[in-house]
Amino acid sequence: MPERLVVRRGLPASYSGRMQVLAWLLIPLVATILGIAWVVWRSREPKPVDPEQGMEELARFRHAMEKPLPQLRRQPTSDDEGAEQ
Repeated sequence: MPERLVVRRGLPASYSGRMQVLAWLLIPLVATILGIAWVVWRSREPKPVDPEQGMEELARFRHAMEKPLPQLRRQPTSDDEGAEQ
């Protein structure tokens, strides 16, 4: 005798149960992927409005990089004083 399956909404019970599990697993996964994509898209740097603004920002950056670094001024500790003697 063929095995009798309980049918809900036109689908066999075993198929319906598997699809419910799949939906419960895929919905949070898809929502997480969409959330990550939205955060990455929102956190990207805005493009300059016009090329002149971008060139001015690049010139300011180059000027800042050309400046020498300030000297490191460190207060001597008790360990430093003992090593000199």
